[in-house]
Amino acid sequence: MSFLIDFLKILSKKQLHQLIIIQFLIIIMSIFELISIASIAPFMAIVSDTSLINENLFIQKIYNYFHFKNNNDFLIFLSLIVFSLFILSVVVSLLTTWRLLRYSQKVGAEISISLFSHYLNQDWLFHSKNSSNEFSRKIFEEVKRLTGGIIQPLLHLNNKLILTIFMVIALLFYNFNVAIITLIIFGIFYLSIFFLLRKNLYLNSVEISNLNKKRYNLIGEAF
Repeated sequence: MSFLIDFLKILSKKQLHQLIIIQFLIIIMSIFELISIASIAPFMAIVSDTSLINENLFIQKIYNYFHFKNNNDFLIFLSLIVFSLFILSVVVSLLTTWRLLRYSQKVGAEISISLFSHYLNQDWLFHSKNSSNEFSRKIFEEVKRLTGGIIQPLLHLNNKLILTIFMVIALLFYNFNVAIITLIIFGIFYLSIFFLLRKNLYLNSVEISNLNKKRYNLIGEAF
Protein backbone atom coordinates (compact mmCIF):
# COMPACT_ATOMS: atom_id res chain seq x y z
CA MET A 1 0.00 0.00 0.00
CA SER A 2 2.84 2.39 0.87
CA PHE A 3 4.45 1.72 -2.50
CA LEU A 4 1.18 2.48 -4.26
CA ILE A 5 0.91 5.81 -2.43
CA ASP A 6 4.52 6.67 -3.30
CA PHE A 7 3.91 5.73 -6.92
CA LEU A 8 0.84 7.96 -7.15
CA LYS A 9 2.85 10.84 -5.67
CA ILE A 10 5.46 10.76 -8.47
CA LEU A 11 2.82 10.88 -11.21
CA SER A 12 2.16 14.20 -12.89
CA LYS A 13 -1.34 15.68 -13.15
CA LYS A 14 -1.53 14.54 -16.77
CA GLN A 15 -0.53 10.99 -15.82
CA LEU A 16 -3.10 10.92 -13.00
CA HIS A 17 -5.77 12.13 -15.44
CA GLN A 18 -4.82 9.36 -17.88
CA LEU A 19 -4.90 6.82 -15.04
CA ILE A 20 -8.47 7.88 -14.18
CA ILE A 21 -9.50 7.43 -17.83
CA ILE A 22 -7.95 3.95 -17.80
CA GLN A 23 -9.96 3.15 -14.66
CA PHE A 24 -13.17 4.02 -16.51
CA LEU A 25 -12.08 1.81 -19.42
CA ILE A 26 -11.38 -1.04 -17.01
CA ILE A 27 -14.85 -0.68 -15.46
CA ILE A 28 -16.48 -0.68 -18.92
CA MET A 29 -14.42 -3.70 -19.96
CA SER A 30 -15.39 -5.56 -16.77
CA ILE A 31 -19.08 -4.85 -17.38
CA PHE A 32 -18.89 -6.16 -20.96
CA GLU A 33 -16.95 -9.26 -19.87
CA LEU A 34 -19.48 -9.96 -17.13
CA ILE A 35 -22.44 -9.54 -19.50
CA SER A 36 -20.86 -11.76 -22.17
CA ILE A 37 -20.10 -14.47 -19.60
CA ALA A 38 -23.54 -14.20 -17.98
CA SER A 39 -25.28 -14.50 -21.36
CA ILE A 40 -23.92 -18.01 -22.00
CA ALA A 41 -25.99 -19.89 -19.40
CA PRO A 42 -29.43 -18.50 -20.42
CA PHE A 43 -28.63 -19.01 -24.11
CA MET A 44 -27.56 -22.64 -23.59
CA ALA A 45 -30.64 -23.24 -21.42
CA ILE A 46 -32.94 -21.99 -24.20
CA VAL A 47 -31.08 -24.03 -26.83
CA SER A 48 -31.44 -27.22 -24.76
CA ASP A 49 -35.07 -26.51 -23.87
CA THR A 50 -37.02 -24.26 -26.27
CA SER A 51 -40.11 -24.47 -24.04
CA LEU A 52 -38.46 -21.75 -21.92
CA ILE A 53 -39.39 -19.27 -24.64
CA ASN A 54 -43.03 -19.61 -23.65
CA GLU A 55 -42.44 -20.13 -19.94
CA ASN A 56 -40.18 -17.13 -19.31
CA LEU A 57 -42.11 -13.85 -19.42
CA PHE A 58 -39.11 -11.69 -20.37
CA ILE A 59 -38.03 -14.00 -23.22
CA GLN A 60 -41.60 -14.25 -24.42
CA LYS A 61 -41.86 -10.43 -24.60
CA ILE A 62 -38.73 -10.28 -26.78
CA TYR A 63 -40.09 -13.08 -28.96
CA ASN A 64 -43.41 -11.28 -29.47
CA TYR A 65 -41.90 -7.82 -29.86
CA PHE A 66 -39.81 -8.85 -32.88
CA HIS A 67 -42.66 -11.03 -34.27
CA PHE A 68 -40.67 -14.22 -34.73
CA LYS A 69 -42.50 -16.92 -36.66
CA ASN A 70 -40.70 -19.92 -35.20
CA ASN A 71 -38.23 -20.92 -32.49
CA ASN A 72 -35.34 -21.51 -34.90
CA ASP A 73 -35.38 -17.88 -36.05
CA PHE A 74 -35.44 -16.76 -32.43
CA LEU A 75 -32.48 -19.01 -31.56
CA ILE A 76 -30.50 -17.57 -34.49
CA PHE A 77 -31.33 -14.08 -33.23
CA LEU A 78 -30.13 -14.96 -29.70
CA SER A 79 -26.94 -16.54 -31.01
CA LEU A 80 -26.17 -13.35 -32.96
CA ILE A 81 -26.76 -11.28 -29.82
CA VAL A 82 -24.45 -13.49 -27.73
CA PHE A 83 -21.80 -13.54 -30.46
CA SER A 84 -21.98 -9.74 -30.81
CA LEU A 85 -21.55 -9.35 -27.06
CA PHE A 86 -18.43 -11.51 -27.16
CA ILE A 87 -16.98 -9.58 -30.10
CA LEU A 88 -17.71 -6.27 -28.39
CA SER A 89 -16.18 -7.55 -25.16
CA VAL A 90 -13.01 -8.64 -27.00
CA VAL A 91 -12.70 -5.28 -28.78
CA VAL A 92 -13.10 -3.32 -25.53
CA SER A 93 -10.64 -5.69 -23.80
CA LEU A 94 -8.04 -5.23 -26.56
CA LEU A 95 -8.44 -1.46 -26.46
CA THR A 96 -8.12 -1.36 -22.66
CA THR A 97 -5.09 -3.68 -22.65
CA TRP A 98 -3.41 -1.53 -25.31
CA ARG A 99 -4.07 1.60 -23.23
CA LEU A 100 -2.68 -0.13 -20.12
CA LEU A 101 0.55 -1.16 -21.84
CA ARG A 102 0.95 2.21 -23.56
CA TYR A 103 0.38 4.07 -20.30
CA SER A 104 2.87 1.98 -18.31
CA GLN A 105 5.57 2.31 -21.01
CA LYS A 106 4.99 6.05 -21.26
CA VAL A 107 5.23 6.51 -17.49
CA GLY A 108 8.45 4.47 -17.50
CA ALA A 109 9.92 6.60 -20.29
CA GLU A 110 9.03 9.82 -18.48
CA ILE A 111 10.57 8.55 -15.23
CA SER A 112 13.77 7.70 -17.16
CA ILE A 113 13.86 11.20 -18.64
CA SER A 114 13.32 12.76 -15.19
CA LEU A 115 16.14 10.67 -13.69
CA PHE A 116 18.48 11.52 -16.56
CA SER A 117 17.70 15.22 -16.20
CA HIS A 118 18.19 15.04 -12.42
CA TYR A 119 21.61 13.39 -12.66
CA LEU A 120 22.71 15.63 -15.52
CA ASN A 121 22.00 18.78 -13.52
CA GLN A 122 24.07 17.73 -10.49
CA ASP A 123 27.43 19.41 -9.82
CA TRP A 124 30.85 17.96 -10.53
CA LEU A 125 31.41 16.94 -6.89
CA PHE A 126 28.27 14.77 -6.98
CA HIS A 127 29.46 12.97 -10.12
CA SER A 128 32.98 12.52 -8.76
CA LYS A 129 31.61 10.65 -5.75
CA ASN A 130 29.24 8.44 -7.73
CA SER A 131 29.62 6.06 -10.64
CA SER A 132 28.06 6.87 -13.99
CA ASN A 133 27.41 3.13 -14.36
CA GLU A 134 25.11 3.34 -11.36
CA PHE A 135 23.18 6.19 -12.98
CA SER A 136 22.86 4.20 -16.22
CA ARG A 137 21.64 1.16 -14.31
CA LYS A 138 18.91 3.14 -12.55
CA ILE A 139 17.83 4.96 -15.70
CA PHE A 140 17.59 1.83 -17.84
CA GLU A 141 17.39 -1.37 -15.78
CA GLU A 142 15.56 -0.20 -12.67
CA VAL A 143 12.99 1.83 -14.60
CA LYS A 144 12.50 -1.14 -16.93
CA ARG A 145 11.85 -3.36 -13.92
CA LEU A 146 9.50 -0.77 -12.48
CA THR A 147 7.53 -0.65 -15.74
CA GLY A 148 7.40 -4.36 -16.58
CA GLY A 149 7.53 -5.81 -13.09
CA ILE A 150 5.40 -3.42 -11.04
CA ILE A 151 3.34 -0.86 -12.99
CA GLN A 152 1.96 -3.26 -15.61
CA PRO A 153 1.14 -6.06 -13.11
CA LEU A 154 -0.53 -3.53 -10.79
CA LEU A 155 -2.73 -2.25 -13.62
CA HIS A 156 -3.63 -5.80 -14.67
CA LEU A 157 -4.31 -6.73 -11.03
CA ASN A 158 -6.57 -3.71 -10.75
CA ASN A 159 -8.35 -4.88 -13.90
CA LYS A 160 -8.97 -8.38 -12.52
CA LEU A 161 -9.93 -7.00 -9.11
CA ILE A 162 -12.68 -4.82 -10.59
CA LEU A 163 -13.96 -7.75 -12.69
CA THR A 164 -13.98 -9.94 -9.56
CA ILE A 165 -15.95 -7.30 -7.63
CA PHE A 166 -18.58 -7.14 -10.40
CA MET A 167 -18.81 -10.94 -10.49
CA VAL A 168 -19.20 -11.15 -6.70
CA ILE A 169 -21.94 -8.48 -6.79
CA ALA A 170 -23.73 -10.43 -9.54
CA LEU A 171 -23.43 -13.63 -7.51
CA LEU A 172 -24.78 -11.86 -4.41
CA PHE A 173 -27.95 -11.03 -6.31
CA TYR A 174 -28.16 -14.52 -7.81
CA ASN A 175 -27.21 -16.60 -4.76
CA PHE A 176 -26.02 -14.85 -1.61
CA ASN A 177 -24.68 -17.96 0.17
CA VAL A 178 -22.71 -19.19 -2.86
CA ALA A 179 -21.22 -15.71 -3.33
CA ILE A 180 -20.06 -15.46 0.30
CA ILE A 181 -18.54 -18.96 0.28
CA THR A 182 -16.76 -18.29 -3.04
CA LEU A 183 -15.46 -14.95 -1.77
CA ILE A 184 -14.09 -16.51 1.43
CA ILE A 185 -12.40 -19.41 -0.39
CA PHE A 186 -10.73 -17.24 -3.03
CA GLY A 187 -9.86 -14.59 -0.42
CA ILE A 188 -8.06 -17.14 1.77
CA PHE A 189 -6.35 -18.63 -1.30
CA TYR A 190 -5.00 -15.32 -2.62
CA LEU A 191 -4.00 -13.99 0.81
CA SER A 192 -2.10 -17.23 1.50
CA ILE A 193 -0.20 -16.89 -1.78
CA PHE A 194 0.52 -13.22 -1.05
CA PHE A 195 1.94 -13.82 2.43
CA LEU A 196 3.91 -16.90 1.33
CA LEU A 197 5.57 -15.21 -1.64
CA ARG A 198 5.89 -11.61 -0.39
CA LYS A 199 9.22 -12.10 1.41
CA ASN A 200 10.76 -14.14 -1.43
CA LEU A 201 9.70 -11.56 -4.01
CA TYR A 202 11.26 -8.77 -1.95
CA LEU A 203 14.53 -10.68 -1.48
CA ASN A 204 14.65 -11.55 -5.19
CA SER A 205 14.12 -7.91 -6.16
CA VAL A 206 16.97 -6.80 -3.88
CA GLU A 207 19.25 -9.49 -5.31
CA ILE A 208 18.38 -8.50 -8.89
CA SER A 209 19.18 -4.86 -8.12
CA ASN A 210 22.55 -5.81 -6.62
CA LEU A 211 23.43 -8.10 -9.53
CA ASN A 212 22.49 -5.43 -12.07
CA LYS A 213 24.69 -2.96 -10.21
CA LYS A 214 27.66 -5.35 -10.36
CA ARG A 215 26.99 -6.07 -14.04
CA TYR A 216 27.03 -2.41 -15.01
CA ASN A 217 30.16 -1.79 -12.93
CA LEU A 218 31.96 -4.72 -14.53
CA ILE A 219 31.04 -3.60 -18.04
CA GLY A 220 32.08 0.00 -17.29
CA GLU A 221 35.41 -1.06 -15.77
CA ALA A 222 36.09 -3.46 -18.64
CA PHE A 223 35.70 -0.69 -21.24
